[in-house]
Amino acid sequence: MPYFWGTTGIAYRRDLVPEPITSCRQYFSPPESLRGKIGIIHNSCDVIGMALKSIGFSANSVEPTELRAAEAVLAGQRPYLGQIGYLSVLEDSELVSGKLWVAMIYNGDALVLKPHHPDIVFTLPKEGGEVWVDYLAVLAASANKRLAADFIHFLNRPSRAARNALFVHCATPNAAAEALLPKEFLSDPTIYPEGEALARSDIYIDLPASIVRLRNDIYTRGILSAPGARNIDSTPDNSQ
Repeated sequence: MPYFWGTTGIAYRRDLVPEPITSCRQYFSPPESLRGKIGIIHNSCDVIGMALKSIGFSANSVEPTELRAAEAVLAGQRPYLGQIGYLSVLEDSELVSGKLWVAMIYNGDALVLKPHHPDIVFTLPKEGGEVWVDYLAVLAASANKRLAADFIHFLNRPSRAARNALFVHCATPNAAAEALLPKEFLSDPTIYPEGEALARSDIYIDLPASIVRLRNDIYTRGILSAPGARNIDSTPDNSQ
């Protein structure tokens, strides 16, 4: 059952970066002032997907030549990385402290961070972003499927689903919950992207195992070997 949905984009400190960031290309081809100040998500799907978008390809590309081109994009950005991993969304966040000035981020996380620093801005790149969906599921091997299903239904009661959406700053697919949400939440383009921005974005699809392996290899070579980047996660999330 879908629980929340949103986009992967870019957050930056507008008081620190030399110019507004509106595209994937700016993120992957930064100015010298951003050396060591960029954070990237520890997830091969998101990283390679955005690199592909930056050069005009689908985030779900299975073409080896396009994937190699994305690897070259990652290699060019590698010296500018300061951190590999998911940002803290608390007041000690690297984006709040200024340790990082720019970071790949999920839209809800960027909105959670904004109250900690007014100059944090989220942008869905003009090339389009990547659409993610969080699901609730019951394992086939579960010993208590009824209890698990009851918990999922509990979370999806309209009033509770609406409260959870407000807490994580993410869009809910629960239509009854949406009816309970304030207008300013429903009209926030960071949470509910406008039609054209959403149309340019890609939703993840299942890819052949051979392509997933190739993407993981590209990610390992292009990102995990970044000189000077602090890797705050021990293993990549290759869940696609």
